[in-house]
Amino acid sequence: MLLLSLWLASPCGGQTQAGAQEQLPVVLYGIAPDPREPVKIDEPPWRGVGKLVATAGRLQTTCTAALIGPATALTAGHCLYNRETKSYFATGSVHFLLGYQNNTYVGRSAVASFKIAPGFDPEDNARTRGSDWAVLTLDRRLGTPDRILTMRDHPLEVGTAVVVGGYSQDYQNILTAASHCHILSRTTDGTGRSLLVHDCTAKRGTSGAPVLVRDGTRWSIGGVEIASGRQDTRGIAAIPSDPGSER
Repeated sequence: MLLLSLWLASPCGGQTQAGAQEQLPVVLYGIAPDPREPVKIDEPPWRGVGKLVATAGRLQTTCTAALIGPATALTAGHCLYNRETKSYFATGSVHFLLGYQNNTYVGRSAVASFKIAPGFDPEDNARTRGSDWAVLTLDRRLGTPDRILTMRDHPLEVGTAVVVGGYSQDYQNILTAASHCHILSRTTDGTGRSLLVHDCTAKRGTSGAPVLVRDGTRWSIGGVEIASGRQDTRGIAAIPSDPGSER
């Protein structure tokens, strides 16, 4: 089992002041090759993935989210939290941009409401990471059957091949993914909730991205990307517990 306490684990979401220089994670382990590549957003499973943008004055947060229903999407809970005001963003200031690429998108919807997983404390993120996920209710139905991603009904095993892709801070206008990675271990947060550890490269902005698994031609979600560590070549994912019940 990997010891999370030895990581410089940090949320993968990015909050920046408009006009301010974005700060990328500090690299302490040398330079590693970047396995991420642009993906085709009109092909599965990326047809169901979009960019999440929350604004409050000059503050803007960008993350990633995935459709899990006609008008519902899954993301990380900390993506909806304004660290300046120590409160969650107003729903009208949060938007989901489906199929975002180079300032265009397939569909856009405001977030009408959202539910944070029980037990998540954004001011004690490290201890409550296992609850760092949220279900968004959109004000438009963007989730056609060919775009909706289903949730796995059982946790991923160690060694399972996974894919993680999102709108990272260093490639904000395109969706990039690390495709050749695996679940390294399962662990728990400070409250006993389960977490997945994987070796996909995931930088800031990737928070909320689905941890995807392929079974033949079918793609499903096995977790929600919430944090990175070890020069962003390791990732931590929460395991949503029946998010469909939150719709």
